[in-house]
Amino acid sequence: MRFIFVFMVAFFSSFYAFAQLDAILIKSQILEEDIEVYLYGMERKVEKTIYLTDGEKWLQYGGLIQIQTLEKEGKIPLHSYVFVSTTDPKTGIDRRNNYFFCNADYVSFFEKELI
Repeated sequence: MRFIFVFMVAFFSSFYAFAQLDAILIKSQILEEDIEVYLYGMERKVEKTIYLTDGEKWLQYGGLIQIQTLEKEGKIPLHSYVFVSTTDPKTGIDRRNNYFFCNADYVSFFEKELI
C-alpha cells in the first residue's frame, strides 16, 4: 500500500511540474535540425533566464521539481528557465555527443537562434 501512495505522489508531482511547461520546436538553420525546448516561468517578471542543456534529462530526473521546491522554500530566487533538449523530437535519437559547448555550431545556435 505504501508503494502505491509513493508512486501516486511521484506521478502527480511529475505531472504538476510538466503541466507548467511550454514546449516549442526551433528549426535551427545553424544546426540544420529541429531542437525541442521546454520553457518554465517565462510569464514571470524576472531579470534572469537560465538555459540548461540536456533539458529533457533535467525534466526526466526531477530537476524542475527540485527547482520548484527550492523556489517555494525561498532558497533560490525566481528565474525563468529554458530546458534545451538533445533528443531528436522525430526519431528519439539522443544527439548529446554533438550538442555541447565544445561544438562551435552549438554555441552559435545558442547565441544567434536561442537567446
